[in-house]
Amino acid sequence: MTFHPIHYLRVASHFWPWERAFWLALFHDGIEDGWVPIKPSWISDRRTFYAQILCLSRPKDVRYSDYIAIISRMGHQSDVVRMKRADLAENYARAPESLRKRYAKAMAMLA
Repeated sequence: MTFHPIHYLRVASHFWPWERAFWLALFHDGIEDGWVPIKPSWISDRRTFYAQILCLSRPKDVRYSDYIAIISRMGHQSDVVRMKRADLAENYARAPESLRKRYAKAMAMLA
């Protein structure tokens, strides 16, 4: 299990605490990092907080570009897209050169 509290806080700092995107930022990698359980029964519809967290977790069998394309279909101003743009900005800022092209392309897809 990997937990990067500084990354979560950096992404959350792009939003006000009363915005849903702020709270999505605090939990956005929780499923991938193993500290938020996967409970499909918690999803009553795609607008629930848990469903949005699930959308921000890329399944291992889904290509990164396909994952970003799925998120981009959620609408330019959706909380999920806004949060993912902040996540990508933070990832880009600390990424090695080998990953920057990938993050730049993803940011362009979500612009």
